[in-house]
Amino acid sequence: MGKRRRILGSIGQDQDWDVLSDGSRVGAIFLADPECGPVVVLSHNTPGAIESPEATYGSDRFRLVLKGSCTVAGKEYTQGQFRVSEAGTVDGPVVHGPEGSSQLLVLADRRTWLPHDNGAGTSASPRLAELNRILTRPSPPNPDPS
Repeated sequence: MGKRRRILGSIGQDQDWDVLSDGSRVGAIFLADPECGPVVVLSHNTPGAIESPEATYGSDRFRLVLKGSCTVAGKEYTQGQFRVSEAGTVDGPVVHGPEGSSQLLVLADRRTWLPHDNGAGTSASPRLAELNRILTRPSPPNPDPS
């Protein structure tokens, strides 16, 4: 493995992020192994956006609310609060608050981040289908660091 380009940025500079059909903006940072490494997802979510349904997920997840609020499995999380969900557990639904939210979401294994039961796959959630396209598209090659 060669040198990797440094990733520098700000949660406030989202002009290059993907825009979802609900108006939310999402940026992804892929870490470590290109097949199974973790993914850091930064997002600015529109008020009332439904992120995901209640389902069992195959990857550990860490969610940190940076601004606004979201409700996960009926519990509200506000600025500075976080939630850790272990792989194989039921989690969700995730709904962003009345003022929207900004969050950092870490998915431990990019192969198993989608739900795998309860009919909650990408066909049941347009947003998960959009995120899946973002998280599985090929990355552009890093420029020559020399």
